[in-house]
Amino acid sequence: MKTKPSDCMAKMRNARTSGQLGLSTSSVLPSDLLPHGTNDYLKYLSSDVQTLMCYLGVGDTFTPFHKDLCASSGQNLMCYTENGGSSFWFMTESSAAPSMAAFFQKMNEELDFETHVITTKELEQSGLKIYIAEQTLGDLVLVPPRSCHQVINNGGITMKTSWSRMTLKGLSNALYHELPVYHRVCRPETYKVKLNIYRALHRQTQMLRELQQQTSSPHSNRSSLTVNSDLERVADDLHHLLELLDDVLGEEYSPKHQDMLHVSQSDTCHQNDICCDFCGADIFQSFFECISCALHLSGTDDEMKIGDGIVVCPLCYVEGRGCNCGIMNPTQCRPFGDLLRARDEALYAIREVCPDIVKDHECLLGNLNSIISARHVGVFIAACVLYERRRMFSDIEEPLRMCLSKHEDSHSAIIYCSLCHVGRCTTHILEGYHTHAALAFLMSNDVKAWHSYHKESKAAFREGCARIQHDEETGARPDFHLKLAYVASKFRTCKSINPNATIPGWYDKCIELTSASVASSPFYRSASSSELASLPSDFQGSSTSYHAAGTFGVHESFPTTRNRPSVPLANGKKRRFVMDFVSVPPLPCNRPSSSMFDDTTTRIGSLVSAPHSCSRIRY
Repeated sequence: MKTKPSDCMAKMRNARTSGQLGLSTSSVLPSDLLPHGTNDYLKYLSSDVQTLMCYLGVGDTFTPFHKDLCASSGQNLMCYTENGGSSFWFMTESSAAPSMAAFFQKMNEELDFETHVITTKELEQSGLKIYIAEQTLGDLVLVPPRSCHQVINNGGITMKTSWSRMTLKGLSNALYHELPVYHRVCRPETYKVKLNIYRALHRQTQMLRELQQQTSSPHSNRSSLTVNSDLERVADDLHHLLELLDDVLGEEYSPKHQDMLHVSQSDTCHQNDICCDFCGADIFQSFFECISCALHLSGTDDEMKIGDGIVVCPLCYVEGRGCNCGIMNPTQCRPFGDLLRARDEALYAIREVCPDIVKDHECLLGNLNSIISARHVGVFIAACVLYERRRMFSDIEEPLRMCLSKHEDSHSAIIYCSLCHVGRCTTHILEGYHTHAALAFLMSNDVKAWHSYHKESKAAFREGCARIQHDEETGARPDFHLKLAYVASKFRTCKSINPNATIPGWYDKCIELTSASVASSPFYRSASSSELASLPSDFQGSSTSYHAAGTFGVHESFPTTRNRPSVPLANGKKRRFVMDFVSVPPLPCNRPSSSMFDDTTTRIGSLVSAPHSCSRIRY
């Protein structure tokens, strides 16, 4: 059983402040490992995100194979046991996450669905290095960011306390590699990565100013050497945050942002509680909203505020996802200038300490043309292009148009090349040109640019695949022009956060979880016009049959999905999915053994010869 002790959080925060919390005051753990410790960036979201969890289990209970949220670092402390209870951990290296995700897809599973309990035989077949450790009373297990792992409880009762930390490297990995996958499979983001970057940049700008004041103060009790060292460290961290925020702003910006509806008129009064109704992404700045669908689903005529409607993020919108009626409006959370002002203040602060590291950066508030550079795609601008294409038919039913692949699609989803004298739908542009819809829409009005790009894009994509995979393993910043197409091609199975209010996109095979179970059961998926049949052989995406938890219903990417019957939402619009606990059902087998082990494997006690040891699985 997993519980989120939210009722206790206020008491624990007060205890930490007053020095009554043992972990924080007894020096049992280094300060770096404590919740909201020295290098934990989640402390900048202390009122928005809680990570403290309590796990209570008994022998033969287990977790599915999974990764911790958003490339965070996990800490798990065994606090209490009965009758020799312990837990066995099976873990991969951080760099193995992409390979394990590909291996799961070969088994017709999706790693980020967290529905598959892996066996030792399957771990061996993965060909990856697997580390095994036994956790007993008093042991602290550290889970590296993006490490794929599974926990099997053994013996008597065990109780563990766990919490997550977010490092600067973790924020980078989350933004560049975890969130794109979450977007495709629709895993709720929870840790608000973009907001975390923004809040951390704002706070560390203040810290850098304060340190500068200390260097010039004659009453400072710190040595100049120590202060200068801290100045350089904070300036370097702030520089990395600045680059991350620049990538966020480049994908959230539109030149027409001032003409759009705004949730709040200033950053200081904005409440960050909006998430995408399809993929579960946290909405940081830009989104598309439909109020009428929300009113219809709620069954009321009550007036709704901006941000309370059905919401999809820009990347969902540009991939064809949306509300049931298909009429959504571009919206902003806060004035975009507030974000630029905070960003430029950070740049000024760094320049006063380490001007060389930001010599290639310029202020953006008065230089809006520099917000989107060659390294950015401009996802929100691309989504607005699609919005304008659809708005041409706002008063009439959107006509259909023939794709080169001999099927009809909506007019707005067909990109025509007048030099080739053919048009292709967004799905087959991904298949034939290995080009994401965002890039296609951005170039759709420039005949020569689009023709030149799609003629070379397939070869460029194949050449760039190895670099994308290397960037995934190392956590480096990828080329998002290639990354978007790569992820859209590889991750096609998803489960909408709010299926009653949204429709799938062009790249989706959308499933709905209707009963909870960790026991695998097959379900059928028919072929659809959006099947990508000729992607590179190294793509191990979803195949034509699946084994997933529970019973699923399958929704294909057809326009008829707009006519699904509406089901009223409880208590209005559902904001965010929070799992309070997981109850593991009895296993359908004759002997009391964990499903981690099948008839060809040994019992868990024989896998690890000595407690606290780590080794590769051998047979």
